[in-house]
Amino acid sequence: MPKNQSKLRKSIRIILAAIVFVASLPLYENLNQFIWAGAGVTFLFIFVNLVLIRKTARTETDYLPLILPTIYLVGFFGTVASLSSLGMRLFLALGAVFLFYVYQIYFPTVPPLLVEETVSLAAGFMALLTVWSVNFFFTPAWWLLSSLTLIVFFPMFFQAFYKMGRAGLDCILLSLIASLIMVETAWAILFMPVYFLTAAVVNFSAFYLIYVLSGMYFAGRLTAKKVYFQTGLILLFLLISFISSPWKPL
Repeated sequence: MPKNQSKLRKSIRIILAAIVFVASLPLYENLNQFIWAGAGVTFLFIFVNLVLIRKTARTETDYLPLILPTIYLVGFFGTVASLSSLGMRLFLALGAVFLFYVYQIYFPTVPPLLVEETVSLAAGFMALLTVWSVNFFFTPAWWLLSSLTLIVFFPMFFQAFYKMGRAGLDCILLSLIASLIMVETAWAILFMPVYFLTAAVVNFSAFYLIYVLSGMYFAGRLTAKKVYFQTGLILLFLLISFISSPWKPL
């Protein structure tokens, strides 16, 4: 863990984690109140960390570490909004806020690989669960769902590929290709008679393969056996999801 951190930064981490936890628990009278609460906490996180980062930032790329935790928070509050049980909210909040706090210990520097990958995968899944719950409850037009997927995952992939050592046009093109794959996957899922949880799982499978295999490739650790293993793991995961999930009537 980082050493010699100021008491102010430690206090800010604890306060932010406590605010995120508390804001996720109350059963608000309507969805608008919860949306405002989640947006307020997210903007508070962005504002506080912008102030802290500005003291040491030298280039625009020094602000990229803000992207992942911001998407994480948006996905977290979106996921909580899709849950009606207070017990499930509490269970999710405990795990998600703990992971958020651990990530904040290293912020704005890149944390150990295990922490980075865990937070990235959690953020990706919660973001997709939010997107597909919006599609389930509000049934927007297909192009709105596609646009939302692109808006979320282009910056997600951009910061991820940058941390993997890509930069400039190379990073932009890779991020665009990866996010368009997510959009195409989402578009295909629209034709599947599944509910939002299964839809999010299927869409997450594409994100998982892109993120994990890219990380291995750019680190020089990708082999054919690892490709087969990760792909087989996802196919098994999808098979279990399809077998155990309810299907919409045709």
